Amino acid sequence: MNIYYLDYALNEAELGFIKTTLKKRHGGLCFDDIRQIRVPAVLPAPREDGSYDENIIERLRIARRNLLRTDIEKQAGSPVIWVMPKGAHWGTVFQLAIQELTGYFPFIVLLWRQEGEHLVRSEARFIDNSGMVTHVGGASINS
Repeated sequence: MNIYYLDYALNEAELGFIKTTLKKRHGGLCFDDIRQIRVPAVLPAPREDGSYDENIIERLRIARRNLLRTDIEKQAGSPVIWVMPKGAHWGTVFQLAIQELTGYFPFIVLLWRQEGEHLVRSEARFIDNSGMVTHVGGASINS
């Protein structure tokens, strides 16, 4: 199983948390060969108002192109993990592109939270899209 990210890889503690959480929920998945893969991405900059010149279809095409540089198509038919970047908009676009390329919505790892006007790195949170369950530390929150 591969972990894909744009800006920040998981540290050892976060990686351990993800492996433990996945083993509890999906014991049949293999975690011995888990790899973190940075997605090389050149993304368009937003306008001053936060919008983009590219429509959503064009942004999905850009995300797919960047993901294909990682050989993600070899993961077709298997779930992967997506570490949400600071930029939630592009993180969401990449989730959709991952689903198109693998056939599965990815498991999501959230590392950022809003604190006032700033994003701060926080405790890793894991979202299991297959059951829509959120895990934080030892607790599970059913959505």
